[in-house]
Amino acid sequence: MLLTDEMLMMETCNGSLPAFELLVQRWDKRMLNYLYRCVGDRAEAEDLRQELFLKLYNNRKSFDGKRNFQPWLYRIAANLVIDKIARKKKPVMEAIHEQNGDSVPVLQETQEKHSRGRAMMNEIADRIKTALETIPGEERIVLIMRHYENLTFKEIAQVLDTPESTVKTRLYHGLRLLRDQLKRMGIVGMECMQPN
Repeated sequence: MLLTDEMLMMETCNGSLPAFELLVQRWDKRMLNYLYRCVGDRAEAEDLRQELFLKLYNNRKSFDGKRNFQPWLYRIAANLVIDKIARKKKPVMEAIHEQNGDSVPVLQETQEKHSRGRAMMNEIADRIKTALETIPGEERIVLIMRHYENLTFKEIAQVLDTPESTVKTRLYHGLRLLRDQLKRMGIVGMECMQPN
């Protein structure tokens, strides 16, 4: 029988270290990717991941076994991200200027068509990541949860402990800010980032 996350968390609450280790194994990569998308720095994401699992273990007694584990875990992660964003001292626009400069890199014509397309997609992905870093914390978290983690509005509302209408408002506002930032960076036509 496959143990659910909720079962493993209840076992963890009862002092089972192997159950906790299995939970960490299941969620480690996904949480690292989520945190990386939120903060945009691999080392910071790794630090936050460690902090997340430490908090998960330290707060294990507060887990309500009648509720789903996933929203509870994401809530802890989202709070860590919001705290991290609030503590950042470097102005975001300065970071964008340092990372991208004022011009779009020119691809060499000698590259194969396939590698050119891949390099272009990587450039766009980097610029989207950079633009995402300019979005305020709560809107950024909603965007990432919806478009990268594929959580529903209801699941995001559970994670953030806020009404679905607020989640939708933050998503629309975040998308508008993201589109504006991408236009300033020379990327237009973000039809792929629809609120759905």
